[in-house]
Amino acid sequence: MRFRVVTGNTARNPVARAIARQKVHDILLTTKLRVYVLEDGMDDSRFMHGVLKSLVTVARAIELGRQRGYHQLTRDETRDFNVLRGGVSALEQNLTCWNSANAVAIEAAVDACERLNKIARTDCIADAAEEFGVTITNR
Repeated sequence: MRFRVVTGNTARNPVARAIARQKVHDILLTTKLRVYVLEDGMDDSRFMHGVLKSLVTVARAIELGRQRGYHQLTRDETRDFNVLRGGVSALEQNLTCWNSANAVAIEAAVDACERLNKIARTDCIADAAEEFGVTITNR
């Protein structure tokens, strides 16, 4: 999975933002569907590793935002953060040998990630991505 960096003009364009939001939603939907079609024991580690990096990047961005005093999490955001961390743990256990019993936890984490990504600051996401070695492109 890759993150895309856009110019300030593109980021202020409501149509461009809507298209970007839809692309993120499509990727996350694909991920949620994929966790339900994998058979137990399958090794889909390449794809799942990308999902894991994306989830931990958003989780770390939220932590950085809290540490830097940008915002305090509401009760719902705190719950989403905890669900995200639980899903990351479940995903780590399933990287090389899929167990469908964890699909619900991972799907919930992806949903929480999508909601938390909307409140994370861009600078925190960029710093978290750098910390975890997530590729950021500008193409």
